[in-house]
Amino acid sequence: MANTISLETSSGFGRWLAGHNASLVVSGYQSGQVFVIGTSREGKAQLSAIRFDRAMGLNHGPRGLWMATLSQLIHFVPVRPPPGKRSEHDFIFVPQCSVPTGYIDAHEVAVDADGRPLVAASFFDSVLSVDAERGAAPVWAPPSVSHLVAADTCHVNGICLDKGRLRFVTALASGGEENGWRQHHDRGVVFDAVTGKTLATSLIRPHSPRLHEGRLWLLQSGNGTIGHVRSGQLLEMTLCPGYPRGLAFLGDAAVIGVSRLRDSGSGADLPLASRLRRERIQSRCGVVVLDTRSGRPFHEAYFGDGVDEIFDVVVLKGVKNPKLLKPGSAEAARSYLFRKGTPETGMRRPARITKDPKGRVSLT
Repeated sequence: MANTISLETSSGFGRWLAGHNASLVVSGYQSGQVFVIGTSREGKAQLSAIRFDRAMGLNHGPRGLWMATLSQLIHFVPVRPPPGKRSEHDFIFVPQCSVPTGYIDAHEVAVDADGRPLVAASFFDSVLSVDAERGAAPVWAPPSVSHLVAADTCHVNGICLDKGRLRFVTALASGGEENGWRQHHDRGVVFDAVTGKTLATSLIRPHSPRLHEGRLWLLQSGNGTIGHVRSGQLLEMTLCPGYPRGLAFLGDAAVIGVSRLRDSGSGADLPLASRLRRERIQSRCGVVVLDTRSGRPFHEAYFGDGVDEIFDVVVLKGVKNPKLLKPGSAEAARSYLFRKGTPETGMRRPARITKDPKGRVSLT
């Protein structure tokens, strides 16, 4: 199926990515795939896809890429292809560990200053820290939640760190009956996890809170817009050509994931549906790039048939054309990461094996 998926881009999209020495990873939970958008040496956009069980939140940092799936977190470490081996890829993301979580309805994932993965666990109305040896532990929950119970009353979905510490959390409701957020579209909230205050209310399906250049940005998915929070209000900028979910920044550009709006069910009742009809815009699935200063979109990349919904998008800075290896694949089984001494920060490079005259092996 991965070979049949097409990518339609605006003119110059590949050159724009290559010019920033960057690439994108997009999670398509509905299609069960993760999409990697890189560029060739000629500056043309290249698409690859790998199947995962319900790929959701993504996080890229100095030590690699984290991905939340149906019942586990997966950690990938970027390494350069071995010296002397011809490859179209500048980095290979090799799976290094997976942490079982069980089904917690994991949404976004982040990594704090201590290196702990944090997960927005919608099923348990909380943010959990996940540890391979000790399991999961609650880090934060909305004021209405007093016990760790599988109730999904708030549908906690987005988390944002500030200087490596949990700071902002989005949810589709502040509390109430189990799955109550499904019946009411306009009860979304943004919480300040440090002060305990509610920063904004009455939002329509908020997602993807992000701090960028001193502002708290987020997507009001049910209204189809991106904006930033100021004085308790969301100042909206741009109408997206689809259901926005997944937000990353590259300089002055915001990269937004958009999904096709469902024709039936709750999607048809959202304000976004009437706005798109009024503007005669057909919703599509892919990414839109806009200027954060003007709100003007200037690039887009859309998937072909077979991909209708995505959840998250991350920018891989300093990586032009990555390759993502699936855990358990034959290529992953033949990939090795050797390091010397303590783990380095930043991109890890393959170590070279050397032997002294007595045949003793060392890593350099």
